Amino acid sequence: MHDYDKVFEQCVALLKTGIKPTWYELSKETGVARSSLQNIFRSKDVEHPRDVIGNPSYEVNGIPTYEKAEDGDTLKHTIDGIYDEYISVSVSGQIKTPEDLIRVCQIDTEKYIILPPEVRKWDVTIKLRSEHGDDRVVIVPQIYISLKTIARNPEPIKPVIRPIEIQPIKLPPRKKQHGKIKRALIVPDVHAGFRRRIHTQELTPFHDRRVLDIVYQLLQSSEFDSLYFIGDCLDFSEFTTKFTIEPEFYFTTQPALIEWSWWLSHYREVFSGEIKQQEGNHDKRLELMIINAAHAAYGLRAVDELELPPSLSAEKLLALDTLGVEYIKGYPDNYLWLNQNVMIRHGDVVRSGTGDSSMPVVNKTTYTTIFGHIHRREYVSRRIKTRDGDIVYHAICPGCACHIDGRVPGSTSEQQWQQGICVLEYTDTIENIIPVSIDNGVAIYNGRIFKGEERSSEINKMILSSLEKIKA
Repeated sequence: MHDYDKVFEQCVALLKTGIKPTWYELSKETGVARSSLQNIFRSKDVEHPRDVIGNPSYEVNGIPTYEKAEDGDTLKHTIDGIYDEYISVSVSGQIKTPEDLIRVCQIDTEKYIILPPEVRKWDVTIKLRSEHGDDRVVIVPQIYISLKTIARNPEPIKPVIRPIEIQPIKLPPRKKQHGKIKRALIVPDVHAGFRRRIHTQELTPFHDRRVLDIVYQLLQSSEFDSLYFIGDCLDFSEFTTKFTIEPEFYFTTQPALIEWSWWLSHYREVFSGEIKQQEGNHDKRLELMIINAAHAAYGLRAVDELELPPSLSAEKLLALDTLGVEYIKGYPDNYLWLNQNVMIRHGDVVRSGTGDSSMPVVNKTTYTTIFGHIHRREYVSRRIKTRDGDIVYHAICPGCACHIDGRVPGSTSEQQWQQGICVLEYTDTIENIIPVSIDNGVAIYNGRIFKGEERSSEINKMILSSLEKIKA
């Protein structure tokens, strides 16, 4: 729309007449929008009308209209025999260099590494009016300085969540198994965590200690080859991004770690078989928080424990290596095959209707899936005809091991949650799934009634004693 050369020559001519070197004045005189003028000037490698003044390429009668001056200098220039003054002034205490900024902000260079600074400078022309008529124009230098720092020795995230210290446990003798049938105990969705009463500091658990005690009793009374926790063993409510973190959740992660480690230690004392803990979407919250808010801490390990899991990880904080518990990361794809037909996983599908979550699982697979995540007892089967005969596949969620009264964050007492675990008897080629329903802390298995105990007095005393060590 504009001839850049002609418009630029017109602006230079106007500046020679002595108009104020501003975009506003040039736009008013030329009728060209300020944004267009800026593009025209930049095409000539000129950032501002002020840069034309004092440039030898645009002298008036061989005399520069403006020369760059040091702070406080008074300059005179002439246009057609008329003299005027520009005064370059400085602001008292103005930050002019990165060193000034470091000094004013009291940045300790022994504690912080200073990254390359960002510095921008420009001048602002101000006309100072006087009641005596001797108005003056002053040029005030403007300076923008930005610094970024990195701590030389990063400090831990507060509040500090400390790993659990566990003494090595002597494994009990392995019970002899009869025949080739293996037996696995599968526990879904413990959600170890607490809500803390603000005034009394009382801890109300999300996990149901009665269910966890039934698991302990089963390990004592029956022969099992393996114990699997299929995700969301820890609730990690302090690290959620799905809802506002209530003050009642503050500083509850440490006691949750302490108690869940206590249960694992008790299981290990009576059970010598393999124990595996799969990562669920709640267990992954800690890792996601680090990735999103403190990525520099992701994967950090103590220099004397480089072969162990990262310092801020569920497996390290729980000392699972000492307990002989294998942690299976990689949710949602961290599934395990128990034989050629059965897969166990945490799961990532939730449908609102009863049985609706299991149907899509069994309909899209050609194997049996035992999963958690939905906190409901569901058992759906599908029969497929083949040349070699009928094959039956199942999708089963045993329920959950957490409370179902609405105390778990994000839940209500009206939701269709039920408690339960399951036992899998299997060989390499066949299997039998035994759901074990738990209602009001009572379960029936193998002809026996198991009644879970809260053990709250014992556990609360243990947690308080452990937290006192941190204070020391």
